[in-house]
Amino acid sequence: MKPLLHLSIHFSNICNQKGRNLHPAFNITSLPPMSYVRHYLETFHLVTDEQYAQIAPYEKEILTLKKGEYFLKAGEVTNQMGLVIEGVLANNYIDNGQEKIQYFLSKNEVAANPESFDFRTPSKVSIRALSTCHLVVIDHPTYWKLVEILPWWGQLTRTIGSVVLTKRLQKRAELMTMRPTERYEAFSIENPNILQQVPLGMIASYLGIQPPSLSRIRRKQLQRNRSLKEI
Repeated sequence: MKPLLHLSIHFSNICNQKGRNLHPAFNITSLPPMSYVRHYLETFHLVTDEQYAQIAPYEKEILTLKKGEYFLKAGEVTNQMGLVIEGVLANNYIDNGQEKIQYFLSKNEVAANPESFDFRTPSKVSIRALSTCHLVVIDHPTYWKLVEILPWWGQLTRTIGSVVLTKRLQKRAELMTMRPTERYEAFSIENPNILQQVPLGMIASYLGIQPPSLSRIRRKQLQRNRSLKEI
């Protein structure tokens, strides 16, 4: 079976587990780990009880990453994917010695490098936790085993991957057509949780705005918000 683009959706890497903590008893809610996967899949298509029963035996412990820990480092092969159930991560790469942010990952998004996962090539990007993060994981052998024995799994994840990738590219293109002030305002409205947990310099990198310029934009926005509250 040919590698697929599905993986630009939401799953994580615990292949090399140095410095990483697995907490089988971690209790964000009383739900079993695989139920998070079901909930995520159902935002795109109904998953029946029978289908859930087919994937439930393959659940793994919830992966916990501390702030600053890498989920994936550039140069590694992506061996697992992770559905983020709490926290924020950054997908980034190095360009002329400077860190560039491609996008952020938060609740109900999948952490992985699709090309590396599918073709078993070293990743060109890194994925790093910007806060304490918890992810439900699935490894490469398990994913492809499910594709082979459950046709619906492969079809659904392919569809989701295509949808998510398209939306991500559309969002990026839309942001780049806006003026810097509009970019920041749109980002702050759509991602208030990320705004509170991510350094301003990283947001500037993602939005394609120079940090000093973004600081001025943010300062003016805060001043405007305070003025509106006083009215």
